[in-house]
Amino acid sequence: MMNLLVRYILWPGDIICTLFKVKEGESRFFLRLYLNLFIYTKVAVGIAFALAVYT
Repeated sequence: MMNLLVRYILWPGDIICTLFKVKEGESRFFLRLYLNLFIYTKVAVGIAFALAVYT
């Protein structure tokens, strides 16, 4: 169950790294971390904005 949750959380960054053919290792880890933080920050800000405006 936990592995499935972790896989879905890391999925967006992992897909982008695969598309750009980034090899496994430290560079892939940091790029995936940055991409996931970037994506999930945008999602969280969008949800917070929607809650602020529509409630």
